[in-house]
Amino acid sequence: MKFIVVFILSLLFFSCKKEKEFPLKNVAKVEFISYYDRTVWDTIKVNGKNSIYKTLVVNGKFVFDSTFIREKIVLNKSQESELLTLITCDTCISEELPAACYMPRHMIVFRNKKNKIIAYNEFCFHCIGSRQSKVLENYQKFCLSDMSALFEKVGIKYFADNEEQQREESVFNDSILKARGIID
Repeated sequence: MKFIVVFILSLLFFSCKKEKEFPLKNVAKVEFISYYDRTVWDTIKVNGKNSIYKTLVVNGKFVFDSTFIREKIVLNKSQESELLTLITCDTCISEELPAACYMPRHMIVFRNKKNKIIAYNEFCFHCIGSRQSKVLENYQKFCLSDMSALFEKVGIKYFADNEEQQREESVFNDSILKARGIID
């Protein structure tokens, strides 16, 4: 089994078309997080921009209600290495075509030793869209299907890709909208 894992990691490493140097040097912790479709419940405006277009982190802190985070997994060094290989290698020869939905439910968060957020990358795996902090703008040459698989591999379970999870999200969204007086 160890041989298979080493072989697969070696394939990833050596199949790297063009490896870039990762711009973040002071990363102390990397987190994968999941949440219900943020565009429904994130109504905090930042600089007059709504949830779809705004910056998600200001001064090292989320500017959305992080109490709505469903899952948070801190990556171990091996998982961080796998993520770094995925991010820094131009490995995607994909048939993935972006759609217009952008209903983000997942994010990678990079923190420093003081636990401040120094970078992030948010994804909508359904439409193949993503938004990231400025420092990570040139690190999007991977397939989001590969990133989704890595999220699942490290233990993220929420993807809104089955009826039960979609029903759960719908109930949550309705409760938020009712609490805000948007629907009855």
